[in-house]
Amino acid sequence: TTLFLSVKACSAWKLRFREWRERMKVKVLFFALCREITEEEKIEVEIEEKGTIKELVTKVVKKYPKIDDLLKNMVLSVNLEYKDPNSEEQLKANDEIAFIPPISGG
Repeated sequence: TTLFLSVKACSAWKLRFREWRERMKVKVLFFALCREITEEEKIEVEIEEKGTIKELVTKVVKKYPKIDDLLKNMVLSVNLEYKDPNSEEQLKANDEIAFIPPISGG
């Protein structure tokens, strides 16, 4: 019985490690109206290891639904390079994604 429990515990640990390993964190920065909506300057978001820009945007919008209203006019940058919020391009660990809504003024 002790051996069975040890094997079972080991299997559970391996599963948790695999799930942890297959996830990564990216940095999300908010500017202008996005910052007002989120009340955050930056956050870390955990996504799947091969998560896409679109999946990240969906996750952020789920947490901050009001951002969805800005998406059609928003600029998104990944590591200072402009990207389409609907892009299927894969992100990498520690990428920096900025949500930049339209800014008006003069």
